[in-house]
Parts: sequence; structure tokens; C-alpha cells
Amino acid sequence: MGIVIRQSIKSAVVTYAGVLIGTLNVLWLSPKFLSKEEIGLAQFVVDISLLYAAFAQLGVSQTALRFFPYFQEDSRLYPRFLGVLTVLPLAGLAVFSLAYFLLEPVFTRVYRQESPLLLPYYYYLLPLTFFFVYIQLLESFARINLRIAVPALIRELFLKLFNACLIVLYGLGWISLDQFILMLVASYGLAVVFLLLYNRQLGKLSVVFDFSFFKLPVFREMVSYGLFVFMGGLGTLLIYKIDALMLSASAGGVGTYGIYTIAFKIAIVIEIPRRAIAQITLPLITTAWRNNDVAHIGDLYRKSALNQLIVGVFLFLGIWCNIDAIFNLIPNGEVYQAGKSVVLLIALSRLADMATGPNSEIIFGSKYYRYDLVGLVVMVLVKVVANRIFIPVLGSTGAAFADLLVVVLYNGAKLLFIWRKFGLQPFTYHNAVALLVGGLVYAATTFIPPAAGTVADTLFNIVLRSGLITGLYVGLIYLFRVSADANALAAALFRKVRGT
Repeated sequence: MGIVIRQSIKSAVVTYAGVLIGTLNVLWLSPKFLSKEEIGLAQFVVDISLLYAAFAQLGVSQTALRFFPYFQEDSRLYPRFLGVLTVLPLAGLAVFSLAYFLLEPVFTRVYRQESPLLLPYYYYLLPLTFFFVYIQLLESFARINLRIAVPALIRELFLKLFNACLIVLYGLGWISLDQFILMLVASYGLAVVFLLLYNRQLGKLSVVFDFSFFKLPVFREMVSYGLFVFMGGLGTLLIYKIDALMLSASAGGVGTYGIYTIAFKIAIVIEIPRRAIAQITLPLITTAWRNNDVAHIGDLYRKSALNQLIVGVFLFLGIWCNIDAIFNLIPNGEVYQAGKSVVLLIALSRLADMATGPNSEIIFGSKYYRYDLVGLVVMVLVKVVANRIFIPVLGSTGAAFADLLVVVLYNGAKLLFIWRKFGLQPFTYHNAVALLVGGLVYAATTFIPPAAGTVADTLFNIVLRSGLITGLYVGLIYLFRVSADANALAAALFRKVRGT
């Protein structure tokens, strides 16, 4: 466990440093040096390339993680396993590239009127898609060797720092917009090179391509699993990234997507703890299913849902109660103030996702795991229809409302499914108490007058509101014993403080 703990600690430090750099990029550098159209353009290029990579990759990254144990001790088959995983995405990329060239007239027709800024950069998405495919694959190769810190360093620090430098260089007029986008794409190419060199340094990147590997019985299982993961990953990305395609084609074009991007990135901070908790709960739930320990799964379900709700409400209050002050601090904040309703709706959708606990993990770990894919497909269709209804009427707010609608429906369906199949549900009266405490704290913050407008007064207002939220919320959650885990953690901290 030593290497796991060391790598986890290093990765956590790097990830949170990346969050700080990302926050600087989103809240200050991008709004100061880029127009809303340029922000939308840069994010569109990245988001759509990620979506395209999901098509081209064919589920290979997750297949590497799933089937590595079959080959890790076999010095003959292991290089052939890596060889197949390395070559398969090339087939996906070849088919995708052909379709991509054929679809250029469609892209031009869709975006010519509202987002002409996108048209010169159509072919920039192709190399970036290639880079994303192999970034994800090489990260998987590192993960199967229990190395996650350096890939996190490349992803969270190198790419974000490089992006920050590009924004400043463009803002100072030292590079053109074409050079900015070209260098943005090239930065991901450098990430591929760094990951390739790192995997070679580990001494585990011995790749041999052998057609005889396709005849192995396990290869059929790999293909079946890969296709399932491919469909699931594609569905998830479509739900989250389809807004880029549809908003950029709507009235306001890529500028509307630029405003949406800033607002979305402010709100999405709420779900960071859920990702960390999911990494812990998934193996626990999988083990419990293996042991047929439904009671333990129910306990994890309730505790995770409650603790995620407590953290989610706290972060929601921190963001929403300070949202006007945050926009006051953002350069050109009056432009991005139009995304205030987007922040609220996206924050509520992520809070709803956290409040319903690890329902996806429970379904995925059970014998009914394929039903999760069915649900994803349905939700993608709902998202497309909802976007087509609400975006023409409400713009970026319509996209955010569609997101909230899909998240609530999807999680509601999973709640009902788990209750019907396993007799489990995550809610107790403690969940209602947590929401009540959140409502009381929000009401208390309304007595604080808004900031006068100066930077110093705005910062003081944020500190005052945040201090009130933290003191009241944490104090009431502890006083009412809403969560046994939270109280136990607080007691442990008190003991450490007294010990020092």
C-alpha cells in the first residue's frame, strides 16, 4: 500500500494546485485578455476534440485498466497486449478522420451564420483528437503500473500553466489568434511526448504487435467490454459536451458559449469532492457486490449520499452567496454577469447529483450494469431535445436548465431502479436536516449588505460572507449531529489540536 498512498498524496497535491491555476485562468486571465468569443472558441476546440476522442478511442483506455491483470505476469503476452491497445485507436482514428473530412460541409453550414470564427479552425480539431486519444491511453498505461502523480502533474499543472502563458502572450499582442490556437493544440502534443517518455522511463512500455493476439479467447471479452465502455463513455461525454455544439450554433454563437464556459466552470467546483469520494466508494461497492453484502452497500449508499450532500450544500452556499462579488472581481464582469443564472442551474444540478449518492457505482457494480448504458442513451436523447426546446428561447440559461432537467431525471430513474431491484434508498431525516441548515445559513447571509464596488470592499464582503457561512453551517451540522462521520472527523481534529 506504500506506493498507492505516496502516489495518491502526490496526485492530490498536484490536483489541488491545478484547481488554483485553473481558477486563476477562468476568473481572471481569460476574461481579462480574451473576448467572450475567443474564450468560447478555445473551449469549443478542446471540448469537441474530447468528444471526438471518445468516438475514436473505442474504449481502449478503460480496457487497459480492466484486463491488465490477465497479462501482467506473462512476459510474452504483456507486450502484445500493449501493442494491440496502442494500434486499435489508430483504426478508430482512421475511420473517424474519413468521416471528419466528409462532414466539413455540414460543419460549415451549421456554424457559418452564428459562429464564423470557428470555421478556420475546423482541421485543428483532428490532431487534437489524436492527442487526446493517446493522452488517455498513456495515462492508463501509467495507472496500471500504479503511477498517477506524474500524469496528474502533466494534466493539472503543465497544461494549465501552458494555457495561462498562452493567454498572457495573446493578451499582450505577442502572438496572433491563429498562433494561440495552434500552440494550444501543440501543448497537448507535448503532453503525449512527456507521457510517452515517462512510460518508457518506467521500463514497462514494451510494445509488440502480433496478429495472433486476436485469436486469444480473452480478446473477445476485451472487445465486448471495450464496446460497452465506449458507449457508456460516449454517452456521458455527449451529455456534458453537447452544449458546445448546440450553443455555438445558436443565436449569439460562440460568444454565448464563452459566457456559458465561465459560468459553468464556476459552478462545477461543487462536484470536485464527489469525484474523490467516487474513487473511494467504487472499489468498496464492487467488493461488497462480490460478497453479496447488500446491507453494507446500503450503508455506503446512505453515508455517501449524506456526506456528499453536506459538502455540496456548503460549497453551493459559498458560490451562490458570493456570486455577485465574484462577478465584480472578474475582469469585464459585466459581460459575464449574463451567466449568473447558468451558475445557479448548473450548481443545483451538481448538488442534485451529489445528494443522490453513488447510484451509478451501485448499478455498475451489480449484474444489472448494462442498464446504466440504457439510461445514458435515453438521457442523451432527452438532453438533445431539451436543448433544442430551451436554447432558442433562453440561450445559455436554456442549456443550463436542460442540464438540470437531465441530471434530475437521470438520478431519479437510478434511485427508483435501485429501490425496485435491491430495496435500497439513500435518504434519512438527516438529509432533510442538512438542507434545512443550508436554508437557514442562506437566510442569515441575506442580512449582509452587498459590496460597495471597490476591490477591497468586495474582497472583505466575500471574506465576511464566507466566514459566516463556514461558522454557522459547520457549527449547526456538528451541533445537530447530522453526520456521524463528520462529527467523528471533527472530534479527531479537536484531539489533534489539544495534543499540540
